[in-house]
Amino acid sequence: MIEKTRHPMDPIARESGFVDIRRMREAFMRKYGQPPQTLRRLAKAY
Repeated sequence: MIEKTRHPMDPIARESGFVDIRRMREAFMRKYGQPPQTLRRLAKAY
């Protein structure tokens, strides 16, 4: 959803099972070393 939609991050976080955007961001930082917004920006570049 982050890469393919323009939905705000809050609904994406909740639909993905996170309590809020902060928790989703923390999980992304642990797993990928960057916030979800970076993934969105990179997807737009292609």
